[in-house]
Amino acid sequence: MSDFRYRNRDAPKLAFAGLLAVLGLVILIIGGRLWGAQGDYRAEVIRSERLIERADESRAGGGSISFGETAFYRAETPQAAQAQLQSDMQQLADQHALSIEVMQPGEIEARGDLLRIPLTLNGAISERTLGQFFADLMARQPYVIVEEYAVRRQRGVRPGSGPRLVSLSVKLYAMTAR
Repeated sequence: MSDFRYRNRDAPKLAFAGLLAVLGLVILIIGGRLWGAQGDYRAEVIRSERLIERADESRAGGGSISFGETAFYRAETPQAAQAQLQSDMQQLADQHALSIEVMQPGEIEARGDLLRIPLTLNGAISERTLGQFFADLMARQPYVIVEEYAVRRQRGVRPGSGPRLVSLSVKLYAMTAR
């Protein structure tokens, strides 16, 4: 047995109680932030549902709905709008250190009064910035719609050799007026 003796016999109990109090406080702070983020998400879902309802009502009445000035790419020609989309995606990629290996524009398709401008991106990005990249892509205007994406761990990267990179392939599109 050890000859170690506490001066205050309650010191271990107090230290343990203090650690539990700090842990409880941290849990409360994190929970409050998550609850606030969930409220923001709910508000966005409600806003989106209202927008869809307005679009459905407008279509039923034979009218058209305005999504705002910045919802669609505006350019003289569809090719100019496609070039603007490519430029915007390159800027976004540079902000998040996304190394673009291939940026391939697709064939422009007519969709009623609008034109669909497809674009495929292939590249490598750090795991840490991947979520923020998609969040910024979702929040940007003119709107860009992600049609399909694939993420996989990049080959030839050893564990512990720095930030983990993932290969990213994104098929997206934007809309422009005819």
